[in-house]
Amino acid sequence: MLRRARVSGFTLIELLVVIAIIALLIGILLPALAQARESGRTAKCLSQTRHSMQSTIGFTMQTQGQAPIAGQWFKYKNRAFGRADIQEKSIRDNLTFYFNDKQGAEHPLPFFAHLALFDGVDFDYSSWDAVNRAFGGDPNVYTALIDYYTCPSDRTKEVGNDDHRGLTLGAGSTPNMDKFVGEMTSYLFNEALLGQFTKQGKEMRLLGRIERVLFPTETMVFCDGERRPTFEGQFMTIWDNVDDPEFSLGEYYAFKNADNDLQFDKQRHGGHAVISFVDGHSATVAIGEKPFNDVYITRR
Repeated sequence: MLRRARVSGFTLIELLVVIAIIALLIGILLPALAQARESGRTAKCLSQTRHSMQSTIGFTMQTQGQAPIAGQWFKYKNRAFGRADIQEKSIRDNLTFYFNDKQGAEHPLPFFAHLALFDGVDFDYSSWDAVNRAFGGDPNVYTALIDYYTCPSDRTKEVGNDDHRGLTLGAGSTPNMDKFVGEMTSYLFNEALLGQFTKQGKEMRLLGRIERVLFPTETMVFCDGERRPTFEGQFMTIWDNVDDPEFSLGEYYAFKNADNDLQFDKQRHGGHAVISFVDGHSATVAIGEKPFNDVYITRR
C-alpha cells in the first residue's frame, strides 16, 4: 500500500503570528531609527554652528574686535551703504564689500559670506549676481556653501526658491532681496549684537562689536530658525527690545507666538534649537521651555 509523503510547513495561524511579530518589531525599531538619524543631524548642526562661531571669534581677533554685521541698518539707505557712506570706521576698515550692481553701489557682504572668505572658501563676490548664485539664488547652481550654512534638519531648502532664503543684512526702511543679496541659511542672527538702531541720537545696538558683551556664556549670536516678515523683506534675524536691558529668547518666543509669527521649527532636533553663544560654544535648547529664558538676546 502506497503512503503519501507528509509535507511539512507552517499553518496559516503560525504565518499570521510571525507576520504580527515582524510588524511589531518594525513598529518598535522605526522610531528608534528615526531618532538615531535625527541625533546624527543634530550632531552635524552643532558641529557646523560651533565651527561658524569659532570662525567669528577668529575673525574678530584679526579685525580689532569687529564681527561681520547683520540685521536691518535703519540709518543707511539702499544706495548709501558702501564703504564711503558707513560712519563706523571699524566696519569701513575691516569688512569686505561687493559691488551691488542692482543699486549701483557697494555693500558689505552678508555674515556667512564673510565667514566663508575668512575660512578660505573661494567664491566670486564681484557682483550681486555672483554672491546671489553662491548662496542659493540660482536653481542651476548648488554650492558647498549652501550645505554648510543650512541645518541638516531644515526642510525648507530649495535652491533658487526665494521663499526658502532670507536677508541677513540690509539697509533702510524697506530692504528686500531685490535690493540686497539673500542667503540660503537656517540660522537667525541676533540684531542686538550685530545690528544697528539709533534712538534719540544714542546707538542702542553693538554694531558687531561682540567683545563688548557682558555675559558671553549666556548671550546668543545665532540659532536655528525660520525667517520673519519685515516690510518687503524677509529677515533671518531676531530683534531685541532696545529699551529693555535684559531681553531673553524666551520673551522673544512668547511675543512671536502671541503674534502668530512662528520662527522656530519644533520638528527640528526633536523640538530643540541649536544655539551658538558669544563665548564660542553651541548647545541644544528646548524650544519654548524654561531653558529658553536663560538664553539672552541682550543683557546689559
